[in-house]
Amino acid sequence: MPSNVSLLYDDSMGLGKSSTEWPSPPPPEVKFGYAGGLGVHNISSQLLRIEQTAPGRTLWVDMESSLRTMLKDENDIFDCNKAMACVRHVIELGFKPVTGS
Repeated sequence: MPSNVSLLYDDSMGLGKSSTEWPSPPPPEVKFGYAGGLGVHNISSQLLRIEQTAPGRTLWVDMESSLRTMLKDENDIFDCNKAMACVRHVIELGFKPVTGS
């Protein structure tokens, strides 16, 4: 597998609906991540569920749309406060950061 390939599992198919069950991870040599309804409101509980599906695996999550805030002028922006709230949840869960590339 080329080192620049990473799989995305998104059962909601881009609709942002929370998954009730996370798919099994690919073989260990394949990088991967999960998406679907993840946000500040549920990242802790969903990461614990993901950990049950992919114990000990290094992975990433896609939560771009839930980390955005709509402004009064109807433009949206990436909200660093929401991102940092998610980081705090991950730290509180005790997950170890990944270093290197």
